[in-house]
Amino acid sequence: MTRRTRRAVSVLAVLTFLAIAYYVLLADPGSPNDRWPLDITEVRRLADTVPGTKPTEVRVESVVRFGFPSQFVRAGSGWAKRPMAAFAYQLVFADRTIVVDSVMDEATASHLPTLESFDTEAFMRLRNALDHAATLVLTHEHVDHIGGLLTHPNADEILSRATITAAQLIDSDAMSPLEFSAAAKERLAPLHYEKMHALAPGVVLVAAPGHTPGSQFVYVQLVNGTELLFLGDVAWVEQNVTGMEERARLATLIIGEDRDLVLGQLQALHDLREREPDIAQVPGHDPNVVSDLVARGLLHPQFVGARKIAR
Repeated sequence: MTRRTRRAVSVLAVLTFLAIAYYVLLADPGSPNDRWPLDITEVRRLADTVPGTKPTEVRVESVVRFGFPSQFVRAGSGWAKRPMAAFAYQLVFADRTIVVDSVMDEATASHLPTLESFDTEAFMRLRNALDHAATLVLTHEHVDHIGGLLTHPNADEILSRATITAAQLIDSDAMSPLEFSAAAKERLAPLHYEKMHALAPGVVLVAAPGHTPGSQFVYVQLVNGTELLFLGDVAWVEQNVTGMEERARLATLIIGEDRDLVLGQLQALHDLREREPDIAQVPGHDPNVVSDLVARGLLHPQFVGARKIAR
C-alpha cells in the first residue's frame, strides 16, 4: 500500500468516525425500547376522587424567553435557533389557587447563554401568586422550574405549603446553582407516591421519572370538562411528541437524562394524542403551543391576585 493510499484510508476512517459520532450524538432521534404505561382512564378516575369543585380556569405567565439550536431540542432537526420560553401556571378554584412551576428569577436567568428577555412584571405576579397559593407543585426539579421558589423572599414559608415529592427533594444536583435551605429541608414533608396521586379536585400528579428522577405530569380537569396535561420537560416542544423525536443524545448526556425512559414516555404521549386529541398536552417550553392555547381560551394570560378569587 502506497503512502498516498494509506493517507487516504486514514482520512476516510476519520471522516467515517466523525460522521457516526455526529449521527449518534446529534442526529439520532431514537426509538422506544419499551412501552411506557399511561392509563388515562385511571387518571380521570382519580381526578374525581377528591371532594370539592374542580378548577374553573388555568392561567399562564411567560417569564423567560430564550433559544436553543433546534438540533438539541429535536435530534436531527438542524441548527436554526428554536425559540423557547419558561412558564408558570395557576390553577384557579372558586376559593383558592394552585401554582404549577415557579420558573426562575432574573439573576439565575442571566446565566443562560441564549437568554433573550426576562419579563419582570410577570415574575412579580408569579411571586405574589406563590405567597397566596394553597400549594405549589413542580413538574420537575430543574432550576428553570424551581428557581422562582428557591429565590423567593418567603421561600421557607411557601415550602411549608408546597407539594414537593421525595424524588424532587433529594435530587439537589438538578437544582444547581440553587438549593433548598437547611431550614426548609427540616420543615418540608415530601410527598411519597409511586404512580399517581390525586392532589385536588380535578388535579392528578403522574410520576414520569426519566428527564429527572422527580419528573411528573400534572393532569388538570376543569369544571367544564376541559382537560390539560402539563408535560414538564419530558417534551420541550410539541414536535417531541408528534414526531416522537427526543433531544439530541449529547443534550441528554449533559442533562443526565434516562433517554430510554423518555422515549417511552414520548411514545405514550403520542399515542394518547392520537386517541384523545381533546386533551391539551402542554410541553415544557413551547411558546407556540401556549400562544395557541391562549387563543383557544384553554389558557388565560396573567395570574390573578388573591383578592380576585371568590371567598
